Formats: sequence, C-alpha cells, structure tokens
Amino acid sequence: MSDYNFMKTGSSNFEDDNMNQDLVDYAQTLITLFIIKATKIGTRYCVLSKRNTLTKEDIEYALKYQAIEFMKQTDIKQEIASVNDELLSLLSKDIGENNDELDFDDDELDEEIEEPEDPFKRVDIKLITEYDDILFVKKIHHYYEYWNQWKPSNYFEHKIKEAIDTMS
Repeated sequence: MSDYNFMKTGSSNFEDDNMNQDLVDYAQTLITLFIIKATKIGTRYCVLSKRNTLTKEDIEYALKYQAIEFMKQTDIKQEIASVNDELLSLLSKDIGENNDELDFDDDELDEEIEEPEDPFKRVDIKLITEYDDILFVKKIHHYYEYWNQWKPSNYFEHKIKEAIDTMS
C-alpha cells in the first residue's frame, strides 16, 4: 500500500474551506454590485434618450461604461456592505412572507421575446440640457467607442471585459 493521499499533513483543511467560501461570497457580491450599478446606468441612458424600454444595447453601453469606471468610482467595502445588508433584508422578508418556491409555467419560458416598444437609439447630446447628463452621455459614448482599445488593469476588469465581449 503506497498511496497515502488519504492522510492529512496535520493542518486542517477546514480553515481553507472557510476562506474559499468567503472568497466566493465576496466575488458574488462584487459581481452583484457591478450589475446593479450597470443596470442603473443603462436605465439612466435609456431615460436620457427619451425611451421607455431598456434595450440590450442600453445594457451593453452600461456594462462597458461600468467595466471601465467601476474600480475608479466605487468605494468597494462600503458598497459591498450595503449590498449585503440589502440582500439579507430581502432574504429575511422573503422567508417571512412566503416559503413556497417560485412557480414558473413552462409555456411562459418558451414564449418569444417581443421586440421593445422603443427601439434603441443613441442619445442625441444636443437635446440634453443638464451639464452632468451631458458629461455622462459623452463619457458613455466614448467608452463604447474606446472599448476595443481598452486594456484592463487588474484581474477583475480582465474577466469582466472577457464576459462582455462574449455577450456583444
């Protein structure tokens, strides 16, 4: 019997498992925060273009904007704590109100996705009057056009860019 893989070295793997789970939880919260912020940006862009329907193009613009701006503008520790608090609140509210699982009708999932009421159109900067909105629109347009030249500066940005590139 020469296979001793079943034996431990004397240190517990329990701490490693906890650290790994903490890292997974942190990454999930970071991605959640990223998506929340990108959705708000996409919504703002949609409203500025005088449309009522958030399109996949709005989301693409917003994801590219957020990928470049996220690490610059985000107080990660504070915002992650806020997201965690909000998620815990939603979970406790959901558990208190309803213990039933979500019930989806398979026919609903197979339905065709309808075209948006308002098709995508870029914001016309000439129609924007607020200074902050003008800067925002100029920046989001710039980042969208600059996207292929942008070089991520860290692992998170690199993985986000890869994910966005596979979607667009």
